[in-house]
Amino acid sequence: MTQPLETIVAPWEAASSEEASTALRHRLRRHAVGCVRAAFGGELTEGDPAADGYTARMWSAVLLHLQKQEVVTNSVDEVLAFIAGLEAGRLHYGTIAENVIEDVMVAQGLQLHDNRAARAFQQNYMPRATQHAQRFGGARGVDAVENLAAELVLPRKDRPPKIATYRGLTPLRSWLRSVVVNQCVSTHRGKKEVNLSETYDAAGGDTVTTSAFAVECEVKLAPAFRSAVEALPLEDRVLLKMLILDGASQKAMAASLGVNSGTLTRRKQKAAAGLLARVKEIGTAPDAHASVRECLELLLAGDVAALQK
Repeated sequence: MTQPLETIVAPWEAASSEEASTALRHRLRRHAVGCVRAAFGGELTEGDPAADGYTARMWSAVLLHLQKQEVVTNSVDEVLAFIAGLEAGRLHYGTIAENVIEDVMVAQGLQLHDNRAARAFQQNYMPRATQHAQRFGGARGVDAVENLAAELVLPRKDRPPKIATYRGLTPLRSWLRSVVVNQCVSTHRGKKEVNLSETYDAAGGDTVTTSAFAVECEVKLAPAFRSAVEALPLEDRVLLKMLILDGASQKAMAASLGVNSGTLTRRKQKAAAGLLARVKEIGTAPDAHASVRECLELLLAGDVAALQK
């Protein structure tokens, strides 16, 4: 369930005057109503009971982005200027050609079973989701996501519907890509009837389409990752290899280098942080090819539900 607007605005209100808090609620609600109309033509007014839900969900997404970008807003105008930046695609990891605020409005509309939101989803989001399903899982993948919109809003035992977990940190199309991949993988892993007359070779030939795509991704990502590793000092590469890949004893290694284990831990953490920083640049560099970013997102998403948020 989306938090009530009164609850979710409270942290900002605590550091603001009552007048500013009232103004913020009013301006946020007005902005959310406009976003709903722009996103899927929803006939929402500021006095509509559903307006609070849309506003609270939008504000929740904005708070996450404020935290990610480490931005502090001290006035209503600063809040709205920050939201305008998000709508223009300025996110914490780079600038994109997507409007995550409108994406959040569509997600909320789906959760509320608004027919206009459902039509917008089918028209603007499903074609891309179907493409990913076809590429990742073939015909079976397309079948698996045929009723994706309905599956996203279905209630789940002891959990909100899946669409409620979309928080707007990434574009909805990117989030859906992870959902599609997971559904394709789940479908492939599902039980299938086995004809006992089939040979092992025939059964063994039924490989998931993801294997070919994973190889393709590896080819695209390998040069960038190799560059990131080669940018590390030689001693850091040796340190990470021995401690992480080779499983060398840190205590023994510290003794051989003449340092204490704590010093080696700090060196390892610093080297790993440096490698991570360079890996992050693979998908965010201005000249990074779209297919490289796509592969990185798919591989990072994997089958961990928490990473779909």
